Amino acid sequence: MSRRMFVAAWLGGDAREEAATVLERLRAEAPEAPVRWVPPENLHVTLRFLGDVEEDRADDFVRRLGPELSRVAPFEYRLEGLGAFPRRGAPRVVWAGLSQGGRELAAVASRVEQAALEAGVLDRAEDRPFHAHVTLGRPKGHRGLGRLRDLLGELSFRGQTHFLEEVTLAESRLTPRGAVYGAVARLPLGGAGAPRTKRHTEGEAS
Repeated sequence: MSRRMFVAAWLGGDAREEAATVLERLRAEAPEAPVRWVPPENLHVTLRFLGDVEEDRADDFVRRLGPELSRVAPFEYRLEGLGAFPRRGAPRVVWAGLSQGGRELAAVASRVEQAALEAGVLDRAEDRPFHAHVTLGRPKGHRGLGRLRDLLGELSFRGQTHFLEEVTLAESRLTPRGAVYGAVARLPLGGAGAPRTKRHTEGEAS
């Protein structure tokens, strides 16, 4: 049996509230924008999308990744800045950026990818550079986005400093309401403990 999985750094409570606040402002001030906004409990930084993963390969992946992450000390991160991908043309992703912790997240993402390659979860390395960001929403069309584009350039967003202490192997199930996430395993940084596997739960992967 395979499950659609990805590895992410889930936002802690305070950081999640910061991102949710600016998300709600975008939603309120650009109500005509056809965007599927991310529920606050699902806000995270994706470190690597894995695709469909068999159970035994997922277990091997966790066994390989756990020791790698135990060598990485918990680190600070700060949410700052807003934007959209692509930078020109119709946006497909609305995001909040990071002014601190991006380099460390990139290093963690590299360890995640290497463990996934070794476990046979991935068959090739990503050829695009890693860009740490939190997806706030995904536009569903091209029209009605003018005000949203303006807001992304006008609003000033800068959160407080927070600590990242673990990453999550998560499952993504696609439903008519959008993606539903569940934690498969939590992997602590800095040797804070052994990886913990979890049963599927809807909502926040924690």
